[in-house]
Amino acid sequence: MMTMTETKNNRIRVALLVSCELEKEGLCRVINAHSDMTSCCQWVVRDSDEILNMFPRDAVDVAVIMLPWTILGDLLMTFHQKFPNTAMVVVSKEPFYGNGIIRMLDYGVVGLTCSMRASVIVSMIRLAYYHVGSIDIEMAKDIVAELQATGYSRRNALSLLDYKIWSLIVRGYSNPQIAKHCGISLSQTKHRIHHIFRYLGVNNRASAIAMYDRYSSFNILLDMGLESTNKSQETEMLLVDKKCETKKTPRESSS
Repeated sequence: MMTMTETKNNRIRVALLVSCELEKEGLCRVINAHSDMTSCCQWVVRDSDEILNMFPRDAVDVAVIMLPWTILGDLLMTFHQKFPNTAMVVVSKEPFYGNGIIRMLDYGVVGLTCSMRASVIVSMIRLAYYHVGSIDIEMAKDIVAELQATGYSRRNALSLLDYKIWSLIVRGYSNPQIAKHCGISLSQTKHRIHHIFRYLGVNNRASAIAMYDRYSSFNILLDMGLESTNKSQETEMLLVDKKCETKKTPRESSS
């Protein structure tokens, strides 16, 4: 396994995905000022689909991404799926908290910072190149403070009803079918689905379905803030039951 003291023949190839020309020029100067890295391609990103179609799959080692959440949320998961060998460093102008940070790390982001200092960004690029994850210390403090203040539960977290609705979406249920199955109104169903999508950072059923197996078990434990072994065991049993349920289709259930 390669260590930090080892070097490669070629410099670290860095792609910049930023929201304005000024950011692009500033980061280019920072990166190209170092002998072990080069800014090989840069884009001012207006649309995530355009980048996904243009991005050179094998020509980039590390992608530095400085984008607003409206673009970032749609880009990260698909980017990681399409370019799994490209390490991502996210530079955020605004702080992220709790679940947002956790999701980005799970999307494949290996460097995360709110700092605009050149030395911090360069250090994270090097760490990402050697597959060493790093997170801004201030962000880490924010996570700890939030968890301590809320007792490991979040106001906007998903409820058990939300997870049930999410599992029914995975099984192919329509909104009226979900409403009937859960014993709630159609308007309540739509409201909960909107809440689920917002929590996950997605805007359609397909994306929510793709995320179910990866996130449901982890998030339900985190959101409930389980403190005892007994509660953990009860939840694990619940999750096993939920996984079995997701294998059924509406047609199988009716039969």
